[in-house]
Amino acid sequence: MATLWAGEKVIRTLFQTVAKTLGLYDFKLANMDQIADISHAFYDNNLRGGEGHMEVGKLIQNVAYSKVNMTLSVKPFGCMPSSSVSDGIQSMITELYPQGIFLPIETNGDGAVNVYSRVQMQLFKAKQHAQKEVDKALADVGMTMAEVRAYVEKHPELNSAFHRAPHMAGCSAADLVYDVGARKNKLSYWKNKAINAVTGRDAKEHDIAHEKLLDVARRAAARTNKKRSVVSVAPELTDAQIEDQARPAIPAGRKSLKVVN
Repeated sequence: MATLWAGEKVIRTLFQTVAKTLGLYDFKLANMDQIADISHAFYDNNLRGGEGHMEVGKLIQNVAYSKVNMTLSVKPFGCMPSSSVSDGIQSMITELYPQGIFLPIETNGDGAVNVYSRVQMQLFKAKQHAQKEVDKALADVGMTMAEVRAYVEKHPELNSAFHRAPHMAGCSAADLVYDVGARKNKLSYWKNKAINAVTGRDAKEHDIAHEKLLDVARRAAARTNKKRSVVSVAPELTDAQIEDQARPAIPAGRKSLKVVN
């Protein structure tokens, strides 16, 4: 275990060194342990045969932390852990988080038009959600889009592809609006950066949010586990009873099932 822990630290340190050299100062690798913790209530991590739990955990993180406006899962045709298990669980996740947009795509030989149309329909919903976030961000900072664009033109570093505004919303444009609003008040901006650097405030807030997310996931999974369906063979009906109840006849050799939730 100590060797695995040390190996992970070395890999993460090497990655961050390369990322910062390339200009990706705020980019971090995903914490796989946190993803496993979040998804465990819905998808047991002890299940073998793949990493389907990661898809569940990432969707929950993306929605709960407002990381993105849409989650697109691309997988090979017949991927059992994802297609047969986690995709079924995702309906439960989207029921828990109705604002989440999840689209699974399988490389099963479907025509490009079919795939493009499915993606475009969900992208339309994601764009609407992103526009709402941008409108809210502009209202929060008390600026117009024209003022934000004028500020960005005066500060070219904000327009760089390597600039990453502090995370505030799922839409990167909304993050930039909040960043510009904070930078306009220079004293408050640098004060907050200094406090965060000394106290690690952002990391502590993330840990608290993670614990709250785990609690929500466990309670939701517990409520779902209480809803168990009982399937039994229903009694056979005579031809007269079928006619009275206006039900179609059951084909010979088959049994009718009764499901009780």
